[in-house]
Amino acid sequence: MTGRKMLAYKDTGCKLNPTCLDCPISTDVCPLFTPGGIRKYVKKEKISSIRILHQEGKTTTELTKIFNVSRSTIQRATHNAK
Repeated sequence: MTGRKMLAYKDTGCKLNPTCLDCPISTDVCPLFTPGGIRKYVKKEKISSIRILHQEGKTTTELTKIFNVSRSTIQRATHNAK
């Protein structure tokens, strides 16, 4: 075994997942690899949820109350989905 060292690694995860090794989040949004990773991931999930609920028939007003965001945020999320 040349050139290999054993490292003591404690997998503590982050706010989104308790362990890194079992994490479903890709490294392009991982907070350990990307500045703002958690914020980007949460935003992406919120937009996805807005689009799904909008397709199910929720109105812009209902979505603003559910997600506590402005009408323009809802309109951007639903308009860009088309």
